[in-house]
Amino acid sequence: MKPQTALNLNYDPTEKYTRTQIEALRDEWIAAYRAIAEDDPSKKELCDKLISRISRAAELFISRNVEPPVSDATSHDDYYYEWLDEVKQEQDAELDGDFPLGNQTDMEFASPYFSIKEFALIHTGRAADIYAGYYVEYADRVLVRRGILAEAMGDLGEAIGAYSGVTYSKTVQRREDLCRRRLRGEE
Repeated sequence: MKPQTALNLNYDPTEKYTRTQIEALRDEWIAAYRAIAEDDPSKKELCDKLISRISRAAELFISRNVEPPVSDATSHDDYYYEWLDEVKQEQDAELDGDFPLGNQTDMEFASPYFSIKEFALIHTGRAADIYAGYYVEYADRVLVRRGILAEAMGDLGEAIGAYSGVTYSKTVQRREDLCRRRLRGEE
């Protein structure tokens, strides 16, 4: 998972980010995980791992986007850039995890629908503690939230039902199809 995705940063490559901004975002995640660990001591070990992971994501983002290393612009060594891409991919893979929304695709899809505190609850297996919202006609956001929460709790049938209510979004329709394939065991 890319560091900006792990941080739930609405990343814009043209925007300049500061170390202070990224550290504040990291600290918000850490506070959310610590609150969960205090509330439920059985989640302390998982929260410690997630705190370590989010700290690493912040470090990577800062080193890549805030304080990039000075490079020799005259060097055009293709092998160096290929190696650098491989290193970045390995570092990104370290941010993936065996927890709900623990990969790039799932986190990117859910990103616009939840706060950091809600993501922390989802990551620690407490998706049932999140209120998805009250559905009224055309409240597609509520349906998508319900679908994501159902997925996080392992109820793909419920997720499919929620996503099928959103008719005008190709992204949500693709997610519904993905859930149908997972339900059939094709993925």
